[in-house]
Amino acid sequence: MMTPAAMARGQLRQVGATVGHEVVLATRERFEQAVTRARAQETAAALAHEDGTRQVLAAVERLGRR
Repeated sequence: MMTPAAMARGQLRQVGATVGHEVVLATRERFEQAVTRARAQETAAALAHEDGTRQVLAAVERLGRR
């Protein structure tokens, strides 16, 4: 038969494992959100660069027609 102290230690281990697992899940979720934000910013920057390039080329073309 287990002593009350041994049962308490077992329960603490279970709680610790559960809390640890929750921390890992939360950390993973935050990491995935950060990656998603970084990819969105990268895409926005690429689109802005592409748009800027298009605008410069259009301006050069307009100047060339004058």
